[in-house]
Amino acid sequence: MDEIVEGTLSPGKKNELGKIFPKFPSKSLLSESLVSHLRARGSNPALVASGEQKIRAKPLKQHYGIYGHEVDSINRSRFLNKLMEQVKLRGRYIIQPEFSNLHIVDNASPHESYVAIDRVFFVRGADGQLHPMESCRSLMPAKSDEGKKNNVHEGSRTKCVRIAI
Repeated sequence: MDEIVEGTLSPGKKNELGKIFPKFPSKSLLSESLVSHLRARGSNPALVASGEQKIRAKPLKQHYGIYGHEVDSINRSRFLNKLMEQVKLRGRYIIQPEFSNLHIVDNASPHESYVAIDRVFFVRGADGQLHPMESCRSLMPAKSDEGKKNNVHEGSRTKCVRIAI
């Protein structure tokens, strides 16, 4: 957790979070490695620290799909408390900026649009290296209840388009 914010953030002391919150928003509370990580991915660390840009935390291991993912503002105690619970359960997490999904409009049918995500899969070969597998772009109608929430998942309303790698 020390890679997320500097200070006394340990999974056993989640009530200690209140002691640092009077200082939020402050990019100085982000560790230098997280600031570098965010900048390398095109994010503004000040917007992340203030909560204007949300982050996505996803487990490095022990997950499938979006299970274990947490998305929220880094300056919210509920988010950090939930993340610490998940770290205890699943281990290390990857922190990345949260961006909106793709919004795709068909010029031939402009009244139809989709929010989309790319699902790219890899398999570890006998040589120990990762090799791309069949992948797809999942499209959810933007006007659907799930699409309005920017929530793309497999279901009866989802269309899948093959990605050739």
